[in-house]
Amino acid sequence: MSRLCQPTCPFFKCGNRSLVFRGPRPPRREEREERLWAKTPLSSQAQAPAPLCSIDYSPCQGAKCNYALCEKRALLPSGVCSLEERMTPKPRFSIEEEAVRMERSMKALEEKLRRRKLLEEL
Repeated sequence: MSRLCQPTCPFFKCGNRSLVFRGPRPPRREEREERLWAKTPLSSQAQAPAPLCSIDYSPCQGAKCNYALCEKRALLPSGVCSLEERMTPKPRFSIEEEAVRMERSMKALEEKLRRRKLLEEL
């Protein structure tokens, strides 16, 4: 479920300040107007810019890089984003299931106390 920290995350930061985004430029005003008349959507033409390392212009490695930082301090040493782990839904139990589980644990505790002769029967 947990995934590695991505350089496209808004909280990802390069400690060496060498993270750049290269990609297609946004369309000019004239091109936007032409597309409006042609009724072609802008989103079909647009692509997300690629994150690159400006040291050697290779694709950014993200969490594997030595200079990777997280502004929210959520980058774990394994490279996993702890914000992702916090956002995963936790399993929820009904009140009845929880009561049954607590009764079992209480019975087990009573048995331990009886064996050690610490529980006095009333």
